[in-house]
Amino acid sequence: MKLRVGTFLMAVAAMLTLSFTACSGDMEESGIDIDNGKYGNDEKPANDEICCSFNLLNEKGEVSASFKKGDNIIFDFEIINNCSTPMICTLEQWNDRVAKRKGSENGADMLFSKEEPFLSIYNKKGECIGVPYSGMFCDYSMQCWLPIDAHTTRHVLCPWRIDWSNPVWSVTYPVCGVDEKEDLPVGKYRVTFKIMYRKKANEPKSQFRTVIFNYPFEIV
Repeated sequence: MKLRVGTFLMAVAAMLTLSFTACSGDMEESGIDIDNGKYGNDEKPANDEICCSFNLLNEKGEVSASFKKGDNIIFDFEIINNCSTPMICTLEQWNDRVAKRKGSENGADMLFSKEEPFLSIYNKKGECIGVPYSGMFCDYSMQCWLPIDAHTTRHVLCPWRIDWSNPVWSVTYPVCGVDEKEDLPVGKYRVTFKIMYRKKANEPKSQFRTVIFNYPFEIV
């Protein structure tokens, strides 16, 4: 039985909508958009590859795309290194510096884009209203990269604000600082950022691929 073209295209679109996580084994092209969520179609990260995902969490640590005005919002970027060797993350513009310091032409395995800053927030009009942190790769660390050991997972967390009376959520390196800021007004928003990373850690022949995360959310 032949499948109608329209039905086929709808099926493909549905599959792409469900594909939320940037597992490099499934992403051979560059510039792929990843919507909100984790591990699309319940697929687990490959045993020997780098994988990453992004979610917004509420104060209970639950994945959410809707928040009441005044609620805290936790930005959670997860990096999984399933490779047998450590991996390195840095800013795109620092990759040459990292390669020189590490004594390897291979440089880092994951780059935070300079064109689309990490965790950029856009309003409904498409205007960038900033990021939830004050800096990355803090000066006091004396290090311009983030190492992640083999077969480990790293969560880069950044709350919209830190409640010092009950600091359950705090920033994690390489994100630095959460400035005092007002609550986001009621409305629709999205978090967008670009990540470049290799399929295999510390493998010179593994080319960088680009993934763009888009996470829509609303304040009600």
